[in-house]
Amino acid sequence: MRLAQDPGSLARRDLGLALAGADDYARAQPILEEMWQRSGGLIAGDYSFFQVAHAAALMAIRRVANADAGIGELIAAIRDDVRRKREAGIVRTGQIQSVDYDEGLAAFLVGEQETGLALIAKASADGFFIPPNEAYLQTLYDNPGFAPIRATQEARQARERDRFLAIVCTDNPYAAVWQPAEGACERVTADG
Repeated sequence: MRLAQDPGSLARRDLGLALAGADDYARAQPILEEMWQRSGGLIAGDYSFFQVAHAAALMAIRRVANADAGIGELIAAIRDDVRRKREAGIVRTGQIQSVDYDEGLAAFLVGEQETGLALIAKASADGFFIPPNEAYLQTLYDNPGFAPIRATQEARQARERDRFLAIVCTDNPYAAVWQPAEGACERVTADG
């Protein structure tokens, strides 16, 4: 409640994103619209005031509320951010940031599905984590072309989880401060 009432809080934009992710568009929209206005209509990098995820959430909300009103300005901001990054030589992909994902999502959201899905798949293959359950990304999740991308990401996560558990369930270097949840090691220890 404090975040919702504190217009100066940077965390307020993340509250808007969380509400949009939970399909609470009525509460998310005023927060995200305010953050969009405060950003000056600009997305400026992965650590900026208003980011690509916030723009995607606001697009979904606007589509539900008013059939595409104002979508173009949000797409233009994403594409401008991608262009600036590429011109500056920023091409990295990490777990939480990817120029390919940003460009792919913008393409997908304007109907360039093949291009968008190809860039999203590349980002995922390079290690970018696509949030699996955000209401504002439902059109992406529902697209049959996204199913193989999701399956590949889920398989990679399972492999990484198994490698991690193989370490912490046999010789936990963090034992003094952290223990795996009860039952987490059963399969690992059973497999030897």
